[in-house]
Amino acid sequence: MPPEGRVEALRWDLTESPHLDFDAQLVPYVDGRLRGDARRDVESHLAGCNICRREVAELRPLAVARRGVAVRRRITAGLAAAAVLVLVAAAVLYIVQQQQTAPPGVRTPAAGLRKSPPARALRDGSRVIAVDAAGTLSGVSLDAMTAARIAAVLEHPELVPPAVLSSLSFPKAGLRGETAGRDLAVLAPLGTVMLDARPRFAWRGTPGQRYSVSVVDESQHRSRGETTETEWTPPADLPRGYTYTWQVSTTIAGRTIVAPAPPDPEAQFRIVDERTATAIEAARREKGHLVAGVLAYDAGAIAEARLEFGRVAADNPASTIPRQLIESCDRALRR
Repeated sequence: MPPEGRVEALRWDLTESPHLDFDAQLVPYVDGRLRGDARRDVESHLAGCNICRREVAELRPLAVARRGVAVRRRITAGLAAAAVLVLVAAAVLYIVQQQQTAPPGVRTPAAGLRKSPPARALRDGSRVIAVDAAGTLSGVSLDAMTAARIAAVLEHPELVPPAVLSSLSFPKAGLRGETAGRDLAVLAPLGTVMLDARPRFAWRGTPGQRYSVSVVDESQHRSRGETTETEWTPPADLPRGYTYTWQVSTTIAGRTIVAPAPPDPEAQFRIVDERTATAIEAARREKGHLVAGVLAYDAGAIAEARLEFGRVAADNPASTIPRQLIESCDRALRR
């Protein structure tokens, strides 16, 4: 990890709760062995912990192999080295705060930092959100943890795919347009996280056929629907904070057809929990599209994040930052 990334992580670490256990939580999560409440607890922690998300990102390429002692030592050594930088980061932040609160005419040793010009800035509606050379965010009022995250995004807009996406399976043929020869194929939602608790289900089939849709969450609670269209929306919100598996079926010439069917993977999606959904909606109303987009991206709601970053891009046609954020969304969607 480059020094900038370590400092970014350490800013988060100053306000974070204890991190996930490496052997009992991180490794089983990356391996896909956690289920139910255990997985939800890990994903809830990852949504607010930059360090644990980075550990997951480092572990993911190694998921096909057993995590040995060497992997643990490498990650532990990296975190130990980063611990040295937390003292430097804390000292810089302290000096900046002292300068900002110093009486008129009193100069601190770091007086020049107060006048640091913005290193990177974006217009977001009526506000300008900026981060200066010292890593201090301005232009929007946020809690310390969120402010550190937004500052890090402005400095490094090429985002790592959220860990939650790696836990969702989906039949890729449905996304790649390779279903034309099939009588029935699911199209959406597939392998994604959604803000909307009442998603629209879509599939490729023959209009006029009678279709049955089955949606099951991790606790085996089942929702069903019948339609003659090639899409269906549940009549009520699905419970938030769960991962769902869904299928569609029909009968053609006396033969029942189901999609997806083996050997295709299951069609899965997740709906963000209530607290996260509320935070994203509040950010959209009060903090602007950049903050809402970053919160949505970190929750795995990539399609919604892309829309928010698109609005930031419209306000900043000459900036490369929104374009890099949008490209990060596109990479996550193409995984």
